[in-house]
Amino acid sequence: PLDPMTEAGMVRVYKEEWRADSKDQKPVKAGVKVAVTGIDGVHLVVAPIIGQVAEVVERIDPTSGKGKVRIYDITWRAKSSDNESLKTGRKVKIVDASGTYMIVKLKEE
Repeated sequence: PLDPMTEAGMVRVYKEEWRADSKDQKPVKAGVKVAVTGIDGVHLVVAPIIGQVAEVVERIDPTSGKGKVRIYDITWRAKSSDNESLKTGRKVKIVDASGTYMIVKLKEE
């Protein structure tokens, strides 16, 4: 777990473990999927991603495998969870992450 009070915490990126700090200085439980949003010295700066809202900045097209979303001021590759095309500007919810892709679903209004 990440605990800003004790400055303890580790994350696993693929098979390597790194010291990490929470982007918003809030605790993060072990096992929560996070995105690396920066580097501070020898620590990664991370933020939880599941359930967060992002904006489609490049059309998500399942047939071509292209698409991008923006969250935490970073652009990420994205795929639709239900294999549908999503237009630029749409708000989506991140439901999972797979490798370097954010898996998203259209946010219900």
